[in-house]
Amino acid sequence: MTPKGLAGTNFPASTQGAESREQLLPEAVEVLLAGVRNGGRLIEIKYDGGWVLQCVGDVCIPQGSAGRGQITQFGNGADHRKQALYRKAFEQLVKTGLIERADENLFDVSHDGYLQADQLLAAEQLRLVQSGATS
Repeated sequence: MTPKGLAGTNFPASTQGAESREQLLPEAVEVLLAGVRNGGRLIEIKYDGGWVLQCVGDVCIPQGSAGRGQITQFGNGADHRKQALYRKAFEQLVKTGLIERADENLFDVSHDGYLQADQLLAAEQLRLVQSGATS
């Protein structure tokens, strides 16, 4: 789930030039932060029946209940609307350079992606501090 306050976050798409700004989909925030939490690696799987994105480690997207060290995937199954939404989010991250293709089906969080994730997490921490909800 996207941390409260981060959904629809505006960010500079540094790989697209300073004049270009795009609003990050809430699902793109989820994928980016999950990728960062899981060592920066995402695996895209295309098959006759659809599309799946996998990551190893902590829960990637709120579909399934895998714990750390297990493979978690989303986009799989009969919910084609949800599959399309997360595929769009994934494509947005690639387009903006926040994740980069490392191999045919393998993607890594880019340097810009880590910086963006750090900014998103810092903004969330600040929001929590200002609301008095720190742990």
